[in-house]
Amino acid sequence: MKILHFTTHLNHGGIASYIYNLSRALLERGEAVFVASSGGSFVSEFEKAGIRHFFVPIKTKSELSPKLWLAAFRLKNIINKEKIEVLHTHTRVTHCVGCQLSRRTSVSWLTTAHGYYKVRWGRKIFPAWGEKTIAISPAVKEHLLDEFKLPKEKVELIFTGVDLEKFSPGLDEKDKKMRQRFGLDSAVTVGMIGRFSPEKGHKVFLEAIASLKRPDIKFVLVGSGGKRYPSVLSLPDDRRIIRIEYLESSRALKLIDIFVQPSLQEGLGIAILEAMACGKAVVASRVGGIPSVINDEADGLLVNPGDSKGLARAIIRLAENEELRKFLGKAGRRKVEDNFDVRKMAQHIEKVYEELLK
Repeated sequence: MKILHFTTHLNHGGIASYIYNLSRALLERGEAVFVASSGGSFVSEFEKAGIRHFFVPIKTKSELSPKLWLAAFRLKNIINKEKIEVLHTHTRVTHCVGCQLSRRTSVSWLTTAHGYYKVRWGRKIFPAWGEKTIAISPAVKEHLLDEFKLPKEKVELIFTGVDLEKFSPGLDEKDKKMRQRFGLDSAVTVGMIGRFSPEKGHKVFLEAIASLKRPDIKFVLVGSGGKRYPSVLSLPDDRRIIRIEYLESSRALKLIDIFVQPSLQEGLGIAILEAMACGKAVVASRVGGIPSVINDEADGLLVNPGDSKGLARAIIRLAENEELRKFLGKAGRRKVEDNFDVRKMAQHIEKVYEELLK
């Protein structure tokens, strides 16, 4: 089977990680996998994994942009030349291109909803949902059924998966030296990993940090993309805070003892799954698809969205209780092994592809 993933860009982030993990797992299952995008920092890793990348200029957020027509023309040529059987799109604008191509080629078309969408005029002109749509969490599935009135039989709930070999508990000597280099070897470390955008809740995290007068706790923020998010770019002059623009998430998690995700909106939260796979104690918001990942007090802690005081209390509780950190970390790892293995995700999605080709 020949599969082409199409997304807006391949900068490091949740969607790019999803496509990368899925593509590698599909390659292991003997499928031929390609990816098309306007490029980004993740492209070289796809190519190293043997996944061919096609450059298609599609960097726009408008469903009505002329760039979509040019992208459709280029993608049509790729589909015909490579004899692509399944087109799998991952963002609002690439869904719209997929809608065009499904009418102009014989390719089967699948969409993944990675989060929430606004009902805009562009969406009304181009409904842009594939023959089947994957929802990454029960909350996202409910959103598609309620807001976009998609038929139940056209929505498949398939949880996002992570690579359990790449994201694993424990520290090796290289990890310990890295912690020493950042001055974290003797501190309890609390961190966030991911792009800087308001809905991720960095402001809530910074408010929690400001309220914690604890020099024995250090805080790590890993991520970039905050040009329109001044509260993250202008970090307070606090020696406890370490800002790292980019570090691969599997390595960044080795710096962290307690992972926080105080999102204000979240489809599922792949960073949460990666942290749980690494055996980290997790504190996250009770919002969107997160409660379908974390069972409060059983394999993580949940706080109300926007509640910086509640987040601070949860951080202190975990920082002062190593046994609780270990308990939640082990329970989280088991949860991911049982429900969020990328190979299981790939197997389920492969079945959807096969159904489309019948």
